[in-house]
Amino acid sequence: MLLVALVLCAAAASAKAQERGERIALKLRDGSDARLEQGELVAMRTELGPLRRILAERGVRHGALARTFGRSAAALRSDRIRAERKSGRKLPELELFFNVSVPEGSDAKALAAALSALPEVESAQLWPTPLPAPVDLAPPTPDFSGAQTYTAAAPAGIGSAALAGVAGADGAGTRFVDIEYEWRLDHEDLELLPIAVIATGTAQNPFPDDGSHGNAVLGILSARANGYGVTGLVPAAQARVAASYTTENFWDVGHAIMQALATLLPGDVMVIPILQQICVCGNSCAGGSQSGAGPVEWFAPWRAAIETAIASGVIVVEAAGNGAADLDATSCGGVFNRALSDSGAVIVAAGSALSHAPLSYSSYGSRVDVQGVAEDITTLGDGSLFDPGDVRQRYQANFGGSSSASAMVAGVLLAVQGLRLANGLPALDPVAARDLLVQTGTPQAADSRQIGPLPDLAQAYAVGLAPAIPVLPAPVALALVALLFAVVARRALSR
Repeated sequence: MLLVALVLCAAAASAKAQERGERIALKLRDGSDARLEQGELVAMRTELGPLRRILAERGVRHGALARTFGRSAAALRSDRIRAERKSGRKLPELELFFNVSVPEGSDAKALAAALSALPEVESAQLWPTPLPAPVDLAPPTPDFSGAQTYTAAAPAGIGSAALAGVAGADGAGTRFVDIEYEWRLDHEDLELLPIAVIATGTAQNPFPDDGSHGNAVLGILSARANGYGVTGLVPAAQARVAASYTTENFWDVGHAIMQALATLLPGDVMVIPILQQICVCGNSCAGGSQSGAGPVEWFAPWRAAIETAIASGVIVVEAAGNGAADLDATSCGGVFNRALSDSGAVIVAAGSALSHAPLSYSSYGSRVDVQGVAEDITTLGDGSLFDPGDVRQRYQANFGGSSSASAMVAGVLLAVQGLRLANGLPALDPVAARDLLVQTGTPQAADSRQIGPLPDLAQAYAVGLAPAIPVLPAPVALALVALLFAVVARRALSR
C-alpha cells in the first residue's frame, strides 16, 4: 500500500508539473550584460540574436522568460562581490540565470540542447521535478535515547556521547537551516516557534507526510534533552527551516538557499537532505524512481546558490543521493570531478551502521566527502515506534538513507563549531571544517565505491581545537624576512 501511495504521489506531482508547463534554466556566460526588459532578453555588448531566434522558432513568446533568483540583480551582484572578496574565489553571476517557460507541445529537451549549443550560453537544463521519499503530550512518552546507538565511540559510532556535557558540544552559539518540504515544529520533542520558519513562499509538500521526514531530520539535530523521546546531537543550536517547494515558486532549492543565506553567519550550517535529490548524469529516474538520483548541485542554478553560500562562509551539507549513482561516470561530464569543479559543499553518502561500507542504494564517487549512519535510526517521524494518536508525539526507529546521514554530519559540524566558540576560537570556514571531518573520521570499509569516512566528533574535537596558524600573504612574508635579515645584519656589524 505504501508503494502504491508513493507511486500515486509521484504521478500527481508529475501531473502538476505538466499542468504548469515545463521550464528550462538558462545561464548566460559570466560577463554578459544581459537583462530582461518587458519579458525579452536584451544586451548592449553580447550578441543575443541567435538565442532570440531559437526561442521565437520554438514558440517562446514575450513574457515567457523570468529571472531565476527573485532578488534584484543589484542585490545579487552586491552579495556576489562581497562573497568573492571574502573567499577569494570567482562565483557565478546569479543575475544571469533565467527561466524559460516552454510552450505546450514543444520539445523541451530539444530546446535545451539547441540553447546549450550557443556560444553565449553557459548551460540550459530542464527544471527538475521532485522525487518521492525513500521507501524504507499525554500519554507519557518513553525515553528512546538508549536506542540512539550511533552516538557511541568510534569506530562503532560518531563519538558524540563521550562529549555530553562539554561546553559547546550541544551546538550553543551556532545556527543551522534545514531545507525540506514540511515539518511539525510543535512536536513535543522540538517545540520550535513559528519564527523558525524562513520566508520562501507558501509552503506546499508534493508528497504530504505530516512532516514525518522533516521532523526525523530535526529530531537527529534538535530534539530536546528532556528525559523522554530522543535527544538531538545539538539541541542548543538555533534551528531554522526553509521550504523548498512553494505555491509561488514550485520546487526551487536555489531560492530556499538564497533566502536562508540571509539569516546565517559565517561558520553556520545549511542542510540539504535526501528529499531534495535529483536525477543526475543523464539518468531518467522514470516513474518517480530514485535510481540514478544524486546531489542537487547537478542543477546549475542550485549549484551556483550553493557556491555562493560556501563563499559567504556558510557550511553546506548536501546528501549524495539514494540512487546508487556513480558520480565519477563519464556521463556526469566532470560536474563531480573535484579537480575540475568543487562547489565546496560537504557531500554525504549512506553508510552501514556496522561495517561503514556503502549501502546498496547510496550514490558514491571521488567527490563524496563523508558518510553517515543510514539505517535503523531512532528519531521523530512516522509513528512506527510510538504513536498515541497525536502527530506531535510520533517517533520511529527505522529512519535512514542519505537524510539521516546528512543530519548526523551536520550535527557533528555544529558540535565542532560550538566547541571552538566555547574555547574562544573562531568558527571554521567551510573548507577547513570539511577537511577536519575527512582527516579525523573512521575510514570506510574496503570497497570500490568511495563514500568517505564516518565522522568522529571526539577525534575532531581533539584536533579541531588547535588554533589556526595565520598564513601571511607572500609579499608581507618576504618583507618581514627582509626586515629580520636587516636587523640581524645590523647587530652583527655593531659588534
